[in-house]
Amino acid sequence: MTQKHFVRLIQCCSTCLLCVAASTVYTQVNPAAGFVLIEGGSFTMGSSDSEAGRDDDEGPQHQVAVASFALARTELTRGEFAEFVTATGYQTDTERSPTGCAPQPEEGGRTSWNAPGWEQTDAHPVVCVSRNDAYAYAEWKGRQLGRSLRIPTEAEYEYALRKTNRTVYPWGIDADRGCVFGNIGDVNFKNFRPEITSTGNCDDGYTFTAPVGSFRPDGVGTVDLSGNVWEWSADCFVDNYAAAPADGSAMMGGDCALGVLRGASFDDGPRYQRSANRVRSAPDRGAWVFGIRLAHDM
Repeated sequence: MTQKHFVRLIQCCSTCLLCVAASTVYTQVNPAAGFVLIEGGSFTMGSSDSEAGRDDDEGPQHQVAVASFALARTELTRGEFAEFVTATGYQTDTERSPTGCAPQPEEGGRTSWNAPGWEQTDAHPVVCVSRNDAYAYAEWKGRQLGRSLRIPTEAEYEYALRKTNRTVYPWGIDADRGCVFGNIGDVNFKNFRPEITSTGNCDDGYTFTAPVGSFRPDGVGTVDLSGNVWEWSADCFVDNYAAAPADGSAMMGGDCALGVLRGASFDDGPRYQRSANRVRSAPDRGAWVFGIRLAHDM
């Protein structure tokens, strides 16, 4: 074998090794069907003291490094949750609770995930679900997919909201453009609940939930990350970020009798659609604006 041929052989072998390595990397970062890859990075979490409409629990601002993870492209649908209930006989926390799904109708009766008080199809996001319900579904679905599914952390959620432009709103700086990008508290919800003063002046075409994917995709490839329904995170609630993890993991200190939801809903105007906004609730509580989005590690 000549030296020229030997060098060529080494080059070919190196190329093969690179192809194998690339294939291995691709396998490692290939998310499950229905999930999108959120490339990791660092960002400033929380809102500044000067941000209009901010709440005290959104600060202090701090740097967080988030590892790559997979996030469900859409909110969990009513149809997907129905498959879980049919297969397992599962009862949600609100179905077992004497207080049911909040708010209950004034004329009596009980609402739940399959009867929330307005018309839904299997394409709408499931509502009236607790964080416990989210974990139960994730475990069941994970066994089917052969993956360990979970719900995202607060940091992962805000990172995904901010990844495209890192502005006050996930869609930019103009509050009234929210209806173009998601199902928010708008003039339709204002007509339903005239006493609500925080709704936007735009029209997104829906009073309650919209079928998932009714609006344009977010910059990271997901849809409805802002608006439609609040989505559970894995964190315990803290009233400030003074001791928040810097690695994107869930806050396990603080008040673990309360969980945190992100993303706002169909009855929340622009102030509540801000990327930094968050609400807290007991992990066993379901409400007509509470939903689920799944995630998994890469």
